[in-house]
Amino acid sequence: MVRAETFSEAVPAASAFPSPVLRLSSALAAIGGSAPLPAEAPPLALQLSATLSPTGAAAALPVAEPAPLAAARAGESPRLYAAADSAAISADVDDDEEGGDAPTGPPVVLGEMPGRRPPPLPGGLAGLPPGEEAPLVPGVPGLPGMPCMPGLPCVPMRPPGSVAGPYEQRTEPPAGLPFPDAAGSTGGPGRPGDGKPDAGIAGSGWGLAPIRWGGSVGVQMRRQQMDGGSSSSTVGLFNLRASSYIYEPWLAQVSGNLGITSGRSSSTSSAASGTGSSGNQSDTQSTVIGGGMLHLFPMSRFPFMATFDRSDSRANGTFVSTDYTNTRIGLRQSYRTESGAQNASLGFDRSVVETSQSGLDTVNAVYGNYSHAFDNQTTQMNGRISQSRRDLNGESSRLINYYARHTYRFEDNLNAETSTMLNDNTLNYRSNGVLANSHGRYLQLNSSVSWRPESEYEDEVHPLSVIAGINLFTSASSFNNESSESKSLSGNVSATYAYSPNLTFMGTGLATRITNSNGDPQLLTNVGGAATYIGDPLTFGKFSYNWNVGGSANRQGGGTSGANRLLAMQGSHSLGRDFPLTTAQSIQLSLSQSVSHSSDQLIGNSTTLNHTAGSTWRIQGGDQSFGSVGLSFSDMVTTGANEGHYRYLYLQVNGNGQLSPRSSLSANLTVQWSMQETQRQVTTSSAGFGSSPIFTDQNKRTNVFGSLNYAHTRAFGVSGLRYNLSFNANTQMVDSRLLGDVAAQPERFTYWLENRFDYRIGMLDLSATGTIIETGGKKNAQVFFRATRQFGKF
Repeated sequence: MVRAETFSEAVPAASAFPSPVLRLSSALAAIGGSAPLPAEAPPLALQLSATLSPTGAAAALPVAEPAPLAAARAGESPRLYAAADSAAISADVDDDEEGGDAPTGPPVVLGEMPGRRPPPLPGGLAGLPPGEEAPLVPGVPGLPGMPCMPGLPCVPMRPPGSVAGPYEQRTEPPAGLPFPDAAGSTGGPGRPGDGKPDAGIAGSGWGLAPIRWGGSVGVQMRRQQMDGGSSSSTVGLFNLRASSYIYEPWLAQVSGNLGITSGRSSSTSSAASGTGSSGNQSDTQSTVIGGGMLHLFPMSRFPFMATFDRSDSRANGTFVSTDYTNTRIGLRQSYRTESGAQNASLGFDRSVVETSQSGLDTVNAVYGNYSHAFDNQTTQMNGRISQSRRDLNGESSRLINYYARHTYRFEDNLNAETSTMLNDNTLNYRSNGVLANSHGRYLQLNSSVSWRPESEYEDEVHPLSVIAGINLFTSASSFNNESSESKSLSGNVSATYAYSPNLTFMGTGLATRITNSNGDPQLLTNVGGAATYIGDPLTFGKFSYNWNVGGSANRQGGGTSGANRLLAMQGSHSLGRDFPLTTAQSIQLSLSQSVSHSSDQLIGNSTTLNHTAGSTWRIQGGDQSFGSVGLSFSDMVTTGANEGHYRYLYLQVNGNGQLSPRSSLSANLTVQWSMQETQRQVTTSSAGFGSSPIFTDQNKRTNVFGSLNYAHTRAFGVSGLRYNLSFNANTQMVDSRLLGDVAAQPERFTYWLENRFDYRIGMLDLSATGTIIETGGKKNAQVFFRATRQFGKF
């Protein structure tokens, strides 16, 4: 509802004003009722009459001319004050006079916003001449002659007493609210001015909120080629979407979609697929999909969100070996105090994947977190409980994870920190065709205090720092009904002294009591010290040279092996140089070498020599473009005790940049390769004499994980043709759904390469995708095409 405030002053006679005044007064009278304007007409109406275009009929006005009207006639601009949906909107052209922005006096309702039905004002008009339509006014019905403004709704002016319908249809004002009659008094029930409520709901101020709606209808075709067979499908799609709010957008926002997928699929298998014979299969299936979202108090400190979604793998074009439906349910309640010092949230997620061959794959998760920052303390807590189950093979899991951390700052140089971690995990999984059971419960409590003496000077830091703490750790694990338990309680203290910017000394002390389920308690002690010297960087031309040396000594006591002494020393140096290519690009090269020697009283002596070479290419193209490519190789050889050879290759690509005004590239990809060789001695006997040959075991491993994405918004120079190239890799093959990840896909792939073209013609969307996937050493390919016609505006 729109509201205007006016002054109450005397108004001059009608003969003293031009025609627009008379016409405006008639138009204002048409808003309220059937009586003429009162003797004291608001000067706002007179000010508006001087600027609004003339329409309407004449009406009698008093004689005296007030000062505001004289100012309006002198050419000064008017001021209009209105309020719409509890937000003040002011049109103030002249803002020179101090304190002249807010007029006083009783409010005058000029009209109603769409969906609102305010009571009519006193006064009225017999109606418009036959054949003349009601004027359109942006958000304020009843003000004639004002043009419709962009972005504001234009609604017809309603006649006095009219609630809805065409202008010619007159209805009684809505019952249930006291409406003033022509004289400004109230009357009996059921008619204007009766002053008594009625049970009716019409005109109560409630209306239907605006609804944004839209949808799509389309068809898609898919062809897959897999090891041992192929498949194809044709699916029709229909989807309807809508979005609106309840009462006001700040109270509740709602949206939803409802659709159906229906199609026919066929598959062909060969003898190589493992079935022993070839065959053809066909299937026709229809699935109802859809979902919704409810967001309560979205802009408040305590928003609540509920979501529901049911999707069909056939409708999204993603490669799957078996079609499935996924039903997701999500609930989340958040809370934040007015000061922002406390934040909390609690949520629930559920995912049910259903296939015709494998049954149900269900994952449920409940999570919550809480944080509080006040004065010199901080508190943080996170917890999550997940449960998974698969009908096909009986695999299941129950994971409980909890973490809490509290910090307290007594003084600037004295701090305390306490943390708690609990993991209670139960897994039932298939291993070599057999269902294995594993359970582990781990609880760790740690508390530490750090202290640094105050320095004599404010801008200096004291070289001494001391840290002391206690740690409690308990574990209980079982595998296929074989269980073990252990407990440990330890206390430690360490001190670090920075003698100079180069030389640092450190001393440590540790005492641990360990209790195992299969042995007597043991007390272990360790006392040690270390020293490190870091040399000042040296520059040779454009090369930078760094070096450091260090040594440590530790004395261990207790345990089954008895006392032990461990001495170690190490030294390393590196050489690096930057090669600027342009102002935005550079290459850094580095070489390093390190050597370490250790003497263990129980194991023996060992020496390790390590060489590393690395290169990094960096590019910076502004605030939105950056990237780097890093490559390093390490070779480490150990002689003596624990003899072995270890090689490691690491490649990291990371960045996000605009290659051209229409193309972009983003990358976050990591490649790790390692090879480890270890030697073992095996004692054998043959032909009456013994021998101890040495065998070398070699273990190679390659891990690739991450993604690369390239996008072009005008492929091949064709306007509207969009191209996207995506590469994803994850060789670790982690079963994320079994580990409680609700958002994980039911199928796992090692490599994924996708080429996609999208093109829009008006409301018609065309999409073509080609995908190559590798999983379990098998390669699969898919070609996908979809045509979709959009309708509506959402």
